[in-house]
Order: sequence, then C-alpha cells, then structure tokens
Amino acid sequence: MAPGFVVLVLYPRKPGTTFDWQYYLSKHIPLANEIWGPYGMKMHSISEMVAESGYHQTCVIEWESKEGYEKAQQDDRSKEIMADIAEGNFTTASPVFLAGKIVG
Repeated sequence: MAPGFVVLVLYPRKPGTTFDWQYYLSKHIPLANEIWGPYGMKMHSISEMVAESGYHQTCVIEWESKEGYEKAQQDDRSKEIMADIAEGNFTTASPVFLAGKIVG
C-alpha cells in the first residue's frame, strides 16, 4: 500500500480578514467530504488558532494515498470546493496549501 498523504490548509490572519466558522463547518466541510470522500480522503482535523499564531485556522486533511488526492483534484466537482473559498463564502483570507507524504 502506498504511504498516506497529507494536505494542510492554513488561513492567514491579516488585518481585515474574516472567517465564518458556522458556514465553514456546516457547508464547506460537508461539501469537501461529499466530493473527496470517494477518493480516499480519510479524515480531517480542524483547529482554531490563537491570534498570535498569525492564522485563523488550520485544516489537516489525511488521504489514503497521493494518487487518490490527485484523482480528487481532477474531479470537476473539486472546482466547487475551490470556488467556495474564492467567492469568499466563509473567509476573506487567501489560504496557503501544503502537501506531502506521511512518513511517521
């Protein structure tokens, strides 16, 4: 079995940025689960960060494999997830995405 894969999504806290937790948890995360679950998205962990960290929140998304993640990104419905961010439905922050192989 291929090693697991992880994607971190960080939403920077800058002057004037906002984050709507209710929308994020009730709409955005269920949308991601629906679209990406069939591709091997195993779990996600969402954390509200302290203001001093410089981030509103972080989301750690664990995948069964890099290949599953890549297939999920090729699904046309993944555009819905990204559009939800770009349209500012829950945040005015521009997210930072980090991805890599789980080694331990």
